[in-house]
Amino acid sequence: MALSSLKKGKMDESVERKLVWIIMGIGVLLRFVHYLGRGSLWADEASLALNICKRNYLQLFQPLEYGQTAPIFFLLSTNFVTNIFGISEPTLRFLPFMAGVVSIVLFVRLARKMLGSREILLGLVLFVFSPQLIFYSAEFKQYSLDLLLSMVAILLGIWLYENRFGLKRSVICGLIGALLVWCSQPIIFSLFAVSILFLYYIGSQINRNRNNLTAIFRPFLSIVVCSALWLFSFMSNFFLFTRRIASPEMLHYWQEAFAPFPPTSISDILWYPANLVHFFRDPGGFRFSAEVFRPIGGRVLSVGAFGALDGMVLFTLIAALFCLWRSQNWKTLIITLSPIGITVVASSFHFYPFRARLILFLVPLLYVLLAKGSYNIYTIVSSQRRSLAIVFICILLSMPVAAGTTRVFKWRRKEEIKPVINYIVRNKLEKDVIYVYHDAVRAFEFYTRDQPISFIPVSWQGDWTRYTDELDQFKGKGRVWILFSHYREDEKKLFIDYLNRIGKQVDYYGQPGAVVYLYNL
Repeated sequence: MALSSLKKGKMDESVERKLVWIIMGIGVLLRFVHYLGRGSLWADEASLALNICKRNYLQLFQPLEYGQTAPIFFLLSTNFVTNIFGISEPTLRFLPFMAGVVSIVLFVRLARKMLGSREILLGLVLFVFSPQLIFYSAEFKQYSLDLLLSMVAILLGIWLYENRFGLKRSVICGLIGALLVWCSQPIIFSLFAVSILFLYYIGSQINRNRNNLTAIFRPFLSIVVCSALWLFSFMSNFFLFTRRIASPEMLHYWQEAFAPFPPTSISDILWYPANLVHFFRDPGGFRFSAEVFRPIGGRVLSVGAFGALDGMVLFTLIAALFCLWRSQNWKTLIITLSPIGITVVASSFHFYPFRARLILFLVPLLYVLLAKGSYNIYTIVSSQRRSLAIVFICILLSMPVAAGTTRVFKWRRKEEIKPVINYIVRNKLEKDVIYVYHDAVRAFEFYTRDQPISFIPVSWQGDWTRYTDELDQFKGKGRVWILFSHYREDEKKLFIDYLNRIGKQVDYYGQPGAVVYLYNL
């Protein structure tokens, strides 16, 4: 009987290992398909790409144009790749793609440090099929790299913690962490959380060795050396680079994502639970999971799915925290909660926004907690009603799986401005006027950088009277092309309605997220 159980345990372990490899393979395939299928750079990507096109390595250390910010390692690495292979959508997105693929492997390693074998499978499914993680693995922005390096920092801290420090290991850990600071802007939050884990270790050692405090001197010295290297690197990076590249435009754009502290109103207090739900939805990916119901039951069912899924995720998180607290698994609690808490604190000081893609690096920790909580719920419920426990797990996993696989194809063509610009170039006459919507200007400049075409940008944003004044200046000019991309549908409708009153439409060409109209005015 014992031998039979032992063999069964080995067989189960082998099956679980194969399942991990299969799920990882699916994750790589999804990211590869998405990477190959992505088309034109959209507005935000094009703005960053123009900085790469216009600058050499030294110039990238200066503040970026067009309201963009990115860590210096990301900029230099992208510049290196494009200098070798040329500037194109695949080369610009290569580094985020590689980060997205490698992050799957690192998530498995991170999960093994904190989860049981079946919990790892649950967390890995969430990670592999996450719509946001798939999307940003083929997005020319640094967020996929932030996520990867955050896991590197946490794994580095766990490695040092499990090996009881030592001066040599601490110096290695300190030097690697010091390098990571130059590779990712939010990495400091993960390193800070690791430092809290180190302090917990020192506190536990003091309790165990009250009569022999010299026993903790060596690990304490090692921690000081490691943390000092991180702090020195962060301060150097901040004063030499980060402080100078801070964009007022970005701070204004994200002003609603800063935690109100101290809260002085009901709305301030509600900011915290509201942004926790935002975290579940984006970048957690459960917003897109709920949208799976929209084609089936329309808006009402989709809204209901939002609420039900939010409640399910919150309940699962509470179960995870209770399980970790009851088992006194303080290491996992510190590792998963500290980076989230520190980021919220930084947000309250207006150092870093707590919202959407900027906190993508926290998503692996969310999935670790959800895996822990969901399996804990499953084991408790299955002892009474196994079918109900299975339904719970299926609901929690099936919607992210459906959302991730369908979004791969839906997001492939976000703002296809490149073929629209090519259509203009093929069909425009010498005296034609090209009028470009304000949020399409950077993409237009990027795709016409080799053969610049004169155009007139839309100057005003949100002021319709200024728009009509600008359109009136084209009366009597003959053929005018009006290019829209990254636009609001209601604003485009105002343009077209007015153009139909003052002129005649003679041509139209459209792609997903980008259209051009030709009018005789």
